[in-house]
Formats: sequence, C-alpha cells, structure tokens
Amino acid sequence: LQLGDVMSLPFEDNYFDIVYSINCIYFWEPPTQGLAEIYRVLKPEGTVAITARNKNDEVYLRWKPNVVRDLLLSSEFINVRILDGLNPKHPIYCAIGNKPIN
Repeated sequence: LQLGDVMSLPFEDNYFDIVYSINCIYFWEPPTQGLAEIYRVLKPEGTVAITARNKNDEVYLRWKPNVVRDLLLSSEFINVRILDGLNPKHPIYCAIGNKPIN
C-alpha cells in the first residue's frame, strides 16, 4: 500500500492491472479527474472497481449506481456494469469497468 491522492497518482502510465476504490469517490472533486488518473495508471484491458454505499441518505444520493456508471462511461471505460452487494443491512454496490485496448 502507498498513500496517495487520486487526483495525482504517483505511478507511471499503464502500471496496474486492477484499481479498487471503496467509499472514496464521495471525496473526489471533480470525480472525473480522479477517474482520469485511474484510467491513466491502468494497463489496457485493466479493471477499475468503485465500491460505494447505496443508501438514500443525503450524503450518498449524489453517488447512486447509475451516476457512477455514467461517470465511468464518460471517462472512456468500457464493459461498465453494476454489481449489488448481498447484504441488505449494508447496501453497497460496485461499479466495474475496463480500460479499452486502444
């Protein structure tokens, strides 16, 4: 693990096969910049997985699954899909996408 800031990741282009974020996208301003950095450091065909709460509380409403899906699509990720968590007492989802080959 290495502490960093998603807005300026301290890694070379095409460095990772997988980038995983949990409960962090809420703090990315703007979220498109964080996704652009993730896109940059992912290898072609790499996978991004953004996990977030799926609650109707005010803080989470901005980050509903369809919003994060659309952010991934607008950031040029492909094969974007949403997986729902299995525990209804802790509602979460994971938005998954891939970096295209080019």
